[in-house]
Amino acid sequence: MSDNRYSELKHDGKIYTEQWKIDEILIKNKFNWMVNAEIKNARLEIFQDTLVWNAGIWYNGSWYFGVWRDGEWKYGTWENGVWYNGVWRDGTFKSGIIYKGKFFKGKIESGEIRGGQFIDVQIDPKVTEYTGDEYQVKKEKEQQEVQQATVATAQPTTDQPVKVHSTPPANQQLPAQPKIQQEKFKYLKTFEEKIYNEIPYGESSPNKSDEQKELEHQLICLMNSWKPDKNKIREIKKQLKEVVKNKK
Repeated sequence: MSDNRYSELKHDGKIYTEQWKIDEILIKNKFNWMVNAEIKNARLEIFQDTLVWNAGIWYNGSWYFGVWRDGEWKYGTWENGVWYNGVWRDGTFKSGIIYKGKFFKGKIESGEIRGGQFIDVQIDPKVTEYTGDEYQVKKEKEQQEVQQATVATAQPTTDQPVKVHSTPPANQQLPAQPKIQQEKFKYLKTFEEKIYNEIPYGESSPNKSDEQKELEHQLICLMNSWKPDKNKIREIKKQLKEVVKNKK
């Protein structure tokens, strides 16, 4: 593998590998902080205004907001975002959600820890940590919410409107998760974790079509975006409903 800054960037249905072109796209989409960071072989993706780091090495810099799927973090400042997996060597994690990964040194100042291994890391008392049992209870509760929402989107079309009491009206704001300091995290539910961690892209579910997997991926990225587009989220949920209905 070459020692380039970027391995690739996925954006608008295309894959870019030229460094100048990737820099140009990042700057155009206001991700200048990534251009300024010290990185190697980064495999990136931009979807709905959200920067997704899929793999690579982060040497130093300031990460402002995005989704970290996997890779190695050497040092730097993490301002906010969602950490799904990877190796953290050292640095400051200011806010965000950690699902899993191995953290060697550094400090975590705020946010939520839902899993992971922490060796010599200073964890501030403001950080919400879940034990295995506590997180399992939270996870089961969120799964129930997701199942109820799935039932709502899979209801057959009838002449009369189908009313599901567990689904809030479109003009009603969904309640934020407790103890999450940033409003942008209110859409982070177990639904995303299930697809990213347990069945990434639905690969271990043979009954899902490629179209359903892609729609689920788009929905996850939308829910993780800096400013979630509620209209687009509803539109993709409708498409998922049609896909599920047509498969039967």
